[in-house]
Amino acid sequence: MVLQVRADDQAAVLACLDSYGLGDCSRVIGRVEQDHNDIQIIADGREQFRAARIDLHRAWSEVSWKMQRLRDNPDCADAEYERILDITDPGLHAELSFDLGENPAVKAILAGSRPQVAILREQGVNGQLEMAAAFDRAGFSAVDVTMRSRFFISLGCGICLNFFSSIRSDSRWVCVTVVRCWQHLRN
Repeated sequence: MVLQVRADDQAAVLACLDSYGLGDCSRVIGRVEQDHNDIQIIADGREQFRAARIDLHRAWSEVSWKMQRLRDNPDCADAEYERILDITDPGLHAELSFDLGENPAVKAILAGSRPQVAILREQGVNGQLEMAAAFDRAGFSAVDVTMRSRFFISLGCGICLNFFSSIRSDSRWVCVTVVRCWQHLRN
């Protein structure tokens, strides 16, 4: 197993592993360096392997990309695969517009209600069951909505986004989007 931890947490993580009897089999094997974009393996003070991260990422993703081109919209699949070439792309990340320490559903849950959460997803996206289970444990009632479902298509792309935006602000619903590409819905 490989764990990536912040450099500041390295000693604490190693101590924790040691406290569970894993110290003898735990090693620091690498570090992230911001000044280059290569994967480099050094053993006994000598470089054993070096490759551009982008090349390795594309090789890892190639089979998935080819399957996605057959299953989904090829233009969307190509656009997603080409994004790997952009070393400045941070990938999926969250910019929170709320206080993470505050649970917006707590009032409803305490009142005995389970606020609904819509999990929007594209066909072929995995993880919706785990996401639904996490929301269920947090007190929500999860609703799975695929972008090809009648509900989603009947609303149309722009209308659906506006609909879920208004639901999000209604405090009875929270909308989580897991969306890869919208272009094919406009065609």
